Amino acid sequence: MSILGIDYGEKKIGLAKSAGSLAVSLGIIENDNMLFQKIKEICEQGSIERIVVGVPHPHSGEKNEQQKKSEQFVNNLKQQLQIEVVIEDERMSTAEAQKLGKGLKKGADDDAIAAMLILQSYLDKYYQQ
Repeated sequence: MSILGIDYGEKKIGLAKSAGSLAVSLGIIENDNMLFQKIKEICEQGSIERIVVGVPHPHSGEKNEQQKKSEQFVNNLKQQLQIEVVIEDERMSTAEAQKLGKGLKKGADDDAIAAMLILQSYLDKYYQQ
């Protein structure tokens, strides 16, 4: 099954893909008025069957602004595409992506790495079942 991982941001969207138990970074796309069309094309070209979107879940349990925006993005994505969309907790993915990015080649994008980490977290749970 091909799965697309998304790290949602107000300016940039990090992307990752998996066709098995390992996530790989795809890069980033701009969050603009063509966003859903771009994601749709990526899904069609990659034969994507499921999308995993990182949504932060604050330790306090109260919804913050980023969580609300991410959940709205998920709802819009479900309306725009005929693909299953699931949520994965991403509260630590950005910090982990920044650490990991320091060890990678210059120019590695934190958003794409975060998408890879979000998707890998989901896959680790999915393949343990």
